[in-house]
Amino acid sequence: MSTAFTDPNTLDAFSASEAALDGSARGFPLGYFIIRSIASGKILDVPDHTTADGAELVLFDEKESSLVESMRKPEADNQVFFIDSSGALAAKHSGHAVDVQDGALVLRRRKPILAPFPNQASHNLPKFEYSPVTGHITITFDSDPLFPPPLPPKDTPTTNTDDDAQRDDFEMVAPNTDDSVSTSPNAWVHEVGRPVPPAWKQRTYLLTSIPSRRPRTFADDATEFFVSSAALITAPLSGLSFPFGSPSEAKAPERIGPGEGDARPIGERVSFEHMQAAKQYDLFDHEVVEEERSEEAEIDDNPHPLRKVKVVGYRHNTHLGGNTKARDRRRWEILPIRRERKRF
Repeated sequence: MSTAFTDPNTLDAFSASEAALDGSARGFPLGYFIIRSIASGKILDVPDHTTADGAELVLFDEKESSLVESMRKPEADNQVFFIDSSGALAAKHSGHAVDVQDGALVLRRRKPILAPFPNQASHNLPKFEYSPVTGHITITFDSDPLFPPPLPPKDTPTTNTDDDAQRDDFEMVAPNTDDSVSTSPNAWVHEVGRPVPPAWKQRTYLLTSIPSRRPRTFADDATEFFVSSAALITAPLSGLSFPFGSPSEAKAPERIGPGEGDARPIGERVSFEHMQAAKQYDLFDHEVVEEERSEEAEIDDNPHPLRKVKVVGYRHNTHLGGNTKARDRRRWEILPIRRERKRF
């Protein structure tokens, strides 16, 4: 079943009082909880209990199976999270908030306001929202998560030509021949009289687990070598079996579609059209791969317990299809931690 996107930028301001009355904080339970990946069963984890600013969060094997707070080991607190009174997702072991940097979840210490605001060191924290229906964890931002350099003031002299003058926040522009719009990532423009938001506002950001393949071994390389060698030896003889087939019946080579000849490898083969989309929508490499990940690339057989987790931006007009593994990597289970045992 495909899921159409809605614009998450209309998310209401967080109110701790309302959350306490509703018993839910943007879909997350009140109090402490664990975030588990549906795809791998692994748990969101702060490696080595670090409290360093900018430390990257990962997925790891569950350290503690009990969901009763008094029965849990303190060394498992780095796998426990909560929504604080400001609405930020935070880690229990340190109290530090969870931020997004270059597509990864990171720990973020609270910092003073620094000019020009916002910037990578000083900005409003992203908002995390959980949907029990879809299992998605959606992340919304108050500003461009790439934090491009601010535009110079309009009265600042520039060396730009008339054809490349500094754009206003709103302007009339004509679409390019490829139907894209060339503009600053900070600017709002009009395309054929219609307001178009900047690229980062045209995407929905979902927390996504990333599969990991088992590292290749010498045996794998040897097997591939012998299979390739056998194919080379038998290929000249394949057309000699006329009683069972003739060369005229041989399968014609597959036609290459438009743009497929210009495919580029980014972890795997990605179509030329997606490369163009990456330029238009400022996609990270892992986001381009996510939109065209093959079934083979979904294999997750690495024996190492650690997995990466990324915040992937999908364009609003995208429908979330794909195979079951791809869908499950975007789905999460939230396990509340109870203060005491259930009474029967």
